[in-house]
Amino acid sequence: MEEEEKILGQASQGRGKESPIPPGERKTLLSDLKQAEGMIRNDRGRETVVVFDREGVGFFAKRQQGLSVELEQEVRRDRARFEGAILTHNHPGGTSFSPPDINLACWAHLAEIRIASSDYDYSFRNRDGNLSEEWWKSEVAPYMDAARQSARLMLAERGIDENSADFISLLVHEIYQSLVKTTPVEYTRIDRQKKGGAL
Repeated sequence: MEEEEKILGQASQGRGKESPIPPGERKTLLSDLKQAEGMIRNDRGRETVVVFDREGVGFFAKRQQGLSVELEQEVRRDRARFEGAILTHNHPGGTSFSPPDINLACWAHLAEIRIASSDYDYSFRNRDGNLSEEWWKSEVAPYMDAARQSARLMLAERGIDENSADFISLLVHEIYQSLVKTTPVEYTRIDRQKKGGAL
């Protein structure tokens, strides 16, 4: 995923300082998944991460200026707490999942990772259970080269220029779409302008 990492890896370069979330806003963010996504989706200057347990109870929220929240330390400190959870966050740039998103989701054994943005809502899951590093290595990674080639071909057929500003974002989306056909990946992108139409 070297080329995809080039642009989506910008998230790691865009980390800013942590922004405190006021207690009242934190309480509201943690009260309901859909409500949290509605609150964070249009924030273009900061990324906010909110995590809900299996029962739908929010237990973690963090916000940082820039394109990415540093979350790895918290997850590694208390991995069992995150296992089976649903993590949702916004991507100020509106892109799909970055390699660090998927790596962290698999390492933490999340049930689902989500993105809420102004244009699209994204979801990434393992059809057969929680995400995990073992699952990724054995059931998904072997298909990545074929998925990348399929995605490039699809974009070439559509006439998308490799030098265009949104090429990498479209490429990553098509890679995930291709993986859905050959692996247990469950990936959706819902176009908010089309009232819930999954792509």
